[in-house]
Amino acid sequence: MRSSTFRYAQSWLDANGGEIDPIHLPLRRGAFRSDPSTKTEVPLPFLDAAPDGWGRSILTAAFPKQHFGDGEFLAATGNERTGELRFGPSPDMLPERWTPGANK
Repeated sequence: MRSSTFRYAQSWLDANGGEIDPIHLPLRRGAFRSDPSTKTEVPLPFLDAAPDGWGRSILTAAFPKQHFGDGEFLAATGNERTGELRFGPSPDMLPERWTPGANK
């Protein structure tokens, strides 16, 4: 199973932004790794920001050759969505939408 790492951006820490999840993602410097025992590729609090079952079926139908994991579903959501969390390749880069097959 793939895993991921989350780190609060320095600008978020400097602004004393809130914790995404005070138990699993307390506000601190350093990296948080996904927990393999949960059988998810991303920290659990982020699954709520991912597309729901209907959204996942739409993405899967639109890109039938793409294998979607938790990270791909989050990256494909972009900024035009409900919710306050946005996702990008690193805490130092602005979030951006990933389009399956765009780099091929």
